[in-house]
Amino acid sequence: RQVKEFGCQAFAILFDDIDHTMCPADKEAFSSFAHAQVSVTNEIYRYLGEPPVFLFCPTEYCSSLCHPSLKASNYLKVIGADLHPGIGVIWTGSTVISKEISVESVADVQEVVRRRPLIWDNLHANDYA
Repeated sequence: RQVKEFGCQAFAILFDDIDHTMCPADKEAFSSFAHAQVSVTNEIYRYLGEPPVFLFCPTEYCSSLCHPSLKASNYLKVIGADLHPGIGVIWTGSTVISKEISVESVADVQEVVRRRPLIWDNLHANDYA
């Protein structure tokens, strides 16, 4: 809340590029990795008073990271179903750095996460070399 009290009105929780493994305590508390992330994110969003800009970067933030695929990803289906509707979802397209993103692919991710994604131009990522 300190940052909010300084006037910050935009926040993001970034779960990109992390391991999917949960510790034993988290496995007992949450039914899945996605449920754990959604729970934490929703709680922080509410704690901050539902700020006007609040973004969530999923661990599966592009099609190439989706398991087994974008449309069949149980992880993203949970995000779409349970993430508070006021929270935006970040997406980079078909790959970590996408040169092009088709209208059809945006429609596909929108269908799964149940909201229009915020397109993230990840051009300056330095962790893909």
